[in-house]
Amino acid sequence: MGTDPARPENQIAWHIARRRRMVRDLVLTAVGVGGLVLLGLWTGWNVEPVIGALVVAISIGLVHNYRLYRAEKRVAERLTDGVTVAWKPLSVVVDGRVLPVGYSAMYMLVTGDRYEVLVNGRRYETGTSQVVADGEVRQTEVLPDTGRRSGQSLAQISRVDGDVLTACAAGPDAPRPTAFSSTPGSGHTLSVWLRMR
Repeated sequence: MGTDPARPENQIAWHIARRRRMVRDLVLTAVGVGGLVLLGLWTGWNVEPVIGALVVAISIGLVHNYRLYRAEKRVAERLTDGVTVAWKPLSVVVDGRVLPVGYSAMYMLVTGDRYEVLVNGRRYETGTSQVVADGEVRQTEVLPDTGRRSGQSLAQISRVDGDVLTACAAGPDAPRPTAFSSTPGSGHTLSVWLRMR
């Protein structure tokens, strides 16, 4: 019986296994391409330009997936304390513009009121989130202490539905958002996160 990837406590293990399979598949493909090159050389076919392009594409994919695998493994190693919660972004919209989040190992690790955002295993931002008003929609002040927004205050609203966190933050020192939306010119960042553990 396999591991159910839908269960939050299995999400990081599932992502690591998926990355491992991707790396394995890319290695097998590279071996197959190498076999084609040898066959082409043996038979005199002029396949080198096509094979060369395939080798470059596979190499780039292999390196990228291996880096993501290592980053996700480092996050999993940090979650052994039983207190830290990991969130993986499902979508991020900044000032009405959708950002791609599926091609990186991005996580937000939360311990108490402290958070740390990691992108591909590197620290992107750390800080605190202080509750201003609690309820179905929580109001917080996010205070980054590292990263490009260090020292700024971001008014935010958030809600948690099961294992999904939705947050909408205003720009630095701007009024708190009143709705979960990010339209062009609003300066709002709307993000949806899945609890991984």
